[in-house]
Amino acid sequence: MARCWSKDGSLGTRIVRNKEEFKWKFDEKIFFGHTKFECDLEFNDQGQPRRGRFVVYDSKQMVRRRSCYQNCMWGVGVYGLYAFDEKDKKWDYEIPWPSKNRFESSAQ
Repeated sequence: MARCWSKDGSLGTRIVRNKEEFKWKFDEKIFFGHTKFECDLEFNDQGQPRRGRFVVYDSKQMVRRRSCYQNCMWGVGVYGLYAFDEKDKKWDYEIPWPSKNRFESSAQ
């Protein structure tokens, strides 16, 4: 399950199955604004839910170890979030699931 939003609105809630994608595009407000996307994510790990709230894009701070250029791709797995490195063409482990295994704060 993925539920993502920015201050401009919600992208809705989606059930994303294994190997499926949830994509969106936006125009970054380069000079006058701040673009930030957050997602509540849930992953079923052999019957045990793993869930958390993640900042997946923020124009004012790095949320990944390496910058993404054209496509900021994230993958969800047993251990947490993985970011695709466009330069090296590989997935890097980035963010673990929160230890409390719940959504931490209210959305929007």
